[in-house]
Parts: sequence; structure tokens; C-alpha cells
Amino acid sequence: MSKYSQLVKVSTRDANWRAHLKLPSLLAFLQEAATENADIIGIGRKDILPLGLGWALTRMHLKINALPEWQDSLEIRTWPSAKTKVVAEREFEVEDKTMGKTAVLGRTQWVLINLNTRRLERISAVKNWDAASVMQKAFDEDIFAKIPPCTNAQYSAKCTVRKEDIDINLHVNNAVYLTWAIEAVPNEFLENHIPTDLKMHFIKEVSQGNPILSECSFENGMSFHSIKRADTMEECARVNICWTCG
Repeated sequence: MSKYSQLVKVSTRDANWRAHLKLPSLLAFLQEAATENADIIGIGRKDILPLGLGWALTRMHLKINALPEWQDSLEIRTWPSAKTKVVAEREFEVEDKTMGKTAVLGRTQWVLINLNTRRLERISAVKNWDAASVMQKAFDEDIFAKIPPCTNAQYSAKCTVRKEDIDINLHVNNAVYLTWAIEAVPNEFLENHIPTDLKMHFIKEVSQGNPILSECSFENGMSFHSIKRADTMEECARVNICWTCG
């Protein structure tokens, strides 16, 4: 099975005030490519929804070599790779065709959720996974490694799960968690730094109307984020971002 390829362009809505590709928009590009590839190889929503199943992203690690900019043309390549009994991995490569360089490499981890019980199902419930897999990783680092939470928060932001945050799979889209994380980063920091590495770990689902507390701390050029339900203080996601001046 070959890698799936999709061409996209960084539009006005995908760029921030510095004309850089927004990180949540990057996640949306990756998710769309993964969705299209899954449909083509027979493991997509239309194939697993009749089984009462849905895919959920649990971990993501992106290496950002060069942050794309407004109007850049991108080629996104993705493919399913390794799996365990309950976890499937998917890889990504993003080539900036305008700049002529590899912009982003990504590794992700997914699980199958029973949409009625919200419990995990075995990956073997999806019959086409093995035939579609390409046994190559985007990079060698272990995606299963734990990432630290935010401790002794220096900054915070309050958010709410809105109606439009709920996606077609009836849960909060992964890009929204990243939007919440960045909301706690001071503007003056964002004006002078660009991300080079991003790790995310999704821990617990949230629902429409839930109050969200986004906490952030900085240490040695890295930001540590914890996304929590503000009413229960349960941690729902963690995000670590490495930054460089630019």
C-alpha cells in the first residue's frame, strides 16, 4: 500500500496575524488527509459507523522544521503504520511545495471507541488495517512516551465547549484542544516565537457546555499545558510545545 497524498493551500482563515499557518489549522489539514485516506482503504467513518465504532486520537507528536506561511502550497502525505491490540498508529509528512522543503513530520496514535458505551474496542474489529499498513515511521521517537503536565501554572485562560466545537464524530475536535492551549500563551511571547515541536496527549472527553480551564507554564524554551474541566479540575489533555525565537 502506497502513501496517500493530498494537496492543500494555506488560506487566509488558516493563517495567524503573522501570516504563519495556525497550529489548529495544521491539525485540521492532517485530520482531513487521514479521513480521506481511511475512507479510501476501507477503515473510514462510513465503514466503521455501522459497527457502532469511531476513531479517536489519543496522542500526537509533530516535528515542525519550517512553519508554512499564508498562500504556501502543501502536499500532505499520510499512511497507517504499526498497531497493537488496542492502538493504531498513523504517520504524516507535510512538504511545503512553495518553499521546496519538508515542513512537518508527524506521528499519531488512535483508538477505536464503541460509540454506545464509549469504551475501547480492539483494532482487529477493523479488518482492512493490516492490508493498508506501510511499515515506516515518520521519525523514530517513541510516541508512547509520557509527556509532563503543567505544574505551577504561570498563565491561564477560561474557555467553554461550544456547539461548533463538536465534530462529526460527536466529540470535541482535537484542534480545539490546541486552540485552548494557545489561548493561555501571552501575546508578547507569540509575537516573537515560533513552534518547533508539539506533543499532545488526550486523556478525557469533554462535552458541550463544559467550562474549560487552560493552564500554561514555561521552562527552558518550552511551554507545558494542561487542559482541565474548570468545574471538576479533571485533566482532559496535555500539550508540550518547544519554541524558538523568530
